[in-house]
Amino acid sequence: MKGLIKGQTLRFDAHDSGSGKPVSWGSGLHLHKIMNDTNKKLNKVEVLIPLDNEQELQFRNSYDKGLENTIKNEISNVLNKDIQKRKEFAQTLYKQIERFSIHMAENERLENLLSGADRIAKHFNLSPQIKEYFKNYFEDYFHQSNNKIFVTAHQDKFRNIYFIMQDIDRKMIKVGADLELLQEENLFKE
Repeated sequence: MKGLIKGQTLRFDAHDSGSGKPVSWGSGLHLHKIMNDTNKKLNKVEVLIPLDNEQELQFRNSYDKGLENTIKNEISNVLNKDIQKRKEFAQTLYKQIERFSIHMAENERLENLLSGADRIAKHFNLSPQIKEYFKNYFEDYFHQSNNKIFVTAHQDKFRNIYFIMQDIDRKMIKVGADLELLQEENLFKE
């Protein structure tokens, strides 16, 4: 998230605080980014990025469409080009969508994650591969967090460590020496 929040404030909310209503999926949940920049043009510009509805990006305290496009392109470039920042963003987004969906049935929670990935991809014109990355990341971690994916460590006769990841629902197995690669890449292809 560092590339997306450097010198900025980032929070997830529904702008309903104080109303007594629970913040949950479907209540207008969005990512709220506030620029705290020394550049006077950017300072205090806010971007609301809807996650649970079909609304468009909303800019506040900005009167310059060119500046809005610059901000949107900056976020798009980070997500399209920087693997580490994309991973950090995916991790945070996953945790927040899950947090606001936790009271729902398992299939609804997964659908929320996948629709959140679709919306992020749409808002920032992400390439199909990046959109697929978010969907695969969310789906893989969702299954892992619901104890449907198991990982075991093994040692071959040359004392090399390797891992076996089993996806119970899809009845598939991944084997590799790099655990992080097994967890990050969706190598399960049906």
